[in-house]
This record gives sequence, structure tokens and C-alpha cells, in this order.
Amino acid sequence: MSLSPDYVVKREAERLLGCGQTKLWMLIKSGVLVAKRDGNKVLVGTASIRAHQAALPDAKDNPGPRPDISQIGTAALKRHRAKAGA
Repeated sequence: MSLSPDYVVKREAERLLGCGQTKLWMLIKSGVLVAKRDGNKVLVGTASIRAHQAALPDAKDNPGPRPDISQIGTAALKRHRAKAGA
């Protein structure tokens, strides 16, 4: 029998969600994720992580229109294309 923790440290929560610090803090501040502080450590509730992931739409659903990249500067366009794999 394996025990799963009720809380994970912030960096592990970022890894589980596949997001960075900014997105994680946005989810915490908006109340989507439950977080506690233990000294300097921020602990994020694993139940709230699972609930957030369960509420996400299926990848097969229409993500909406693609962004209009015609107004993006050259450096930003290169970054966008690199991310998109184009």
C-alpha cells in the first residue's frame, strides 16, 4: 500500500501541474488550489491539484481560434514558432 501525501511543496506542485511559479500563484490566490505555509515552505493540497486537473477540458475539445500572429514582432514571432514546432 502506498501513501500519497495530502500536501506537496510548491516546486512539486508546479511539476505536477506542468506550470511555472506565476501560474501556480494565480491558482492559489484565486482559490482554485489550497495552500498552507510551513515556515518558508509553501505546501499545496494534492486534492485541490487533482480537482483542478479533473475540471480541465478534454484536449480534443476545440481550443478556440489560433492567435493572430501577424502583429507580433520578429523576436516574439521566432519564439512563438519555436514553441509551436513550426
